[in-house]
Amino acid sequence: MTDDQSYSPGDEELARLQEDSRAVLQYAGVKLDDIRRMDLNELMQLVIEKPMLSKVVVFELGRRPRKPDPVAGETLIRAYREGRAHGWLTALFLSVGAEGGYEVAREILLDAPLLQAESHATSTMVAFDRNRACSDLLEIICDDKAHARSRRYACEALRGLNDDRIAPRIVDAVRGGRLGRARAQAVLRGQPLTMEQLTSWLDATDDPMTNVAFDVACLRLERLGPALAQTMRAALLAGRIDISQTEREKIEERIAKLL
Repeated sequence: MTDDQSYSPGDEELARLQEDSRAVLQYAGVKLDDIRRMDLNELMQLVIEKPMLSKVVVFELGRRPRKPDPVAGETLIRAYREGRAHGWLTALFLSVGAEGGYEVAREILLDAPLLQAESHATSTMVAFDRNRACSDLLEIICDDKAHARSRRYACEALRGLNDDRIAPRIVDAVRGGRLGRARAQAVLRGQPLTMEQLTSWLDATDDPMTNVAFDVACLRLERLGPALAQTMRAALLAGRIDISQTEREKIEERIAKLL
């Protein structure tokens, strides 16, 4: 994570925060001018005490370029360890510069404490160390003992990563029965798969990857053209694809236009 990295809420979220912040601040008994005078450690102390201000604090952090503050990070992690800060709050703000922040985020993801903690945790892991996060997230989705929510959010985080390690591990997880069709497709659709890979999976018999590959192929059909369309049609005719009649008819119509 770079020293000058700052929080970046989306435009829609910023608009909503601007509209709602006055009421939230009034309810919490805090003035916006006071928040804007606080340093990072003071902001962490405030949001730990008043979690309802988390979005206001995110908004404030988005306004200011800053350098990581290990003291603020230590305050946050200590509160988490002592049970004064929930996992979602901790994961959301670990990027203030917490030493060992990556490890804490990974721990929160594996604990799966709900309230979007897992989503915040994966985002923080990627922000701290993209390469390491990719490896750890792949390990989690392939771990039968990992919580279902941990694996779900690990899959969602992998969607945004482009790494040669992802496809082989996803294939192993699908074939090992550790990852379902929908989540596997959701991850693989953003990966740089080759025509040869898709074709080999579509041509396979009794391979759970056939259905996953078909779903991915549907998203690339018009771009990859007749060769892929022919392979998809063969898989359908051979009865290798588990699909509703309605969806089959729609896809067959798309295929026919390319052949």
